[in-house]
Amino acid sequence: MLRRLPRLLLLLVVGTLGLPTLLVACSSSGSKSTVQHETTSAPSSEAPVTTVAAPSGIEGSAITISGFAFQPGELRAKVGDTITVTNVDGTDHTLTAVDGSFTTGRFSTGSKSVRVTTAGRFEFKCEVHSFMPHGSIQVSG
Repeated sequence: MLRRLPRLLLLLVVGTLGLPTLLVACSSSGSKSTVQHETTSAPSSEAPVTTVAAPSGIEGSAITISGFAFQPGELRAKVGDTITVTNVDGTDHTLTAVDGSFTTGRFSTGSKSVRVTTAGRFEFKCEVHSFMPHGSIQVSG
């Protein structure tokens, strides 16, 4: 169809706001085509966005062991909080601080609790399954 239309200039606007514009020109003989790529940008009327990093982890007092993973993997708590750990996998797990400051001990169903008594960041793991992802509790004073 393009060969029948001499000197056709086809302008295809792919998008706006900085997306490329494609220009295709065909000669009258139809034997040669020229393709040019041009990048256009629309002026921005939006103000710059400022982002503020939120503290990592979810604030709370509960961790679930499900699918051989701790959920959430990062938790925020306060000194003196009791963290309830629920195992829904039906196989033995522990939630044990890497530094040894707390542990649930082995359990396969139900819930166990640990109390966090000092401020800091505490990495934890399952002592039974070393392949499980570790987690952490950020304890503030």
